[in-house]
Amino acid sequence: RIVVDASAIGALFFREPEAGAMERRLSGAVWAAPSLLDYEFGSIFLKKLRSYPKLRQQLVDCFEVYVDSSIERHEVPAGAVATVAERHSLTYYDAEHNVFAAIQGRQVWVYRPQAAAPPDKAAKSR
Repeated sequence: RIVVDASAIGALFFREPEAGAMERRLSGAVWAAPSLLDYEFGSIFLKKLRSYPKLRQQLVDCFEVYVDSSIERHEVPAGAVATVAERHSLTYYDAEHNVFAAIQGRQVWVYRPQAAAPPDKAAKSR
């Protein structure tokens, strides 16, 4: 089981430049994330739509593949998340991933792009 955050999932599903390498590393594993993943992924989706309006249908196709994916979503205890967020000055979302990863005994897979890039046209075929 690998704990993934929205940046990693967004990079994979929207085919960022490093998507292929990430996909190879994550293949064969069960992907798991806190339930807030869907909201964060939705925000990434909207940002992509606004940034690349000509790629609208391709982006919608990528979003639909995400919706149909088998990523495990899990609830995380809100009290523990709030405590971690306050103690480490994190957003609720980041703290939730850290708490979930700790519960799972795993690290969080995060994608930090050098610069935002338009999705690869190969995503349409996925």
